[in-house]
Amino acid sequence: MIGILTLLGISGAVAAILHWLCHRFVVACLLSAVASTVLFQIVAYVSLGYLDPFFLIAAAVGAVISFIIALAVGAVIRQLRSV
Repeated sequence: MIGILTLLGISGAVAAILHWLCHRFVVACLLSAVASTVLFQIVAYVSLGYLDPFFLIAAAVGAVISFIIALAVGAVIRQLRSV
């Protein structure tokens, strides 16, 4: 549960920053998914003290979740820019 909340927080923050800085929607979503996944794996490594044996599966699932979050955050930021 803590891991999912951590992933959501990291993904939301990274997506907001990248969508604010990068005006291309798809590029910001892809960069956000990659950056969030890498950052989450680093946080998990520091927390556990070792690399999770299933980190490849966790990275793939985390990237999909991060991309979906980036889509949602990007839609909100796009609306804020148009106002």
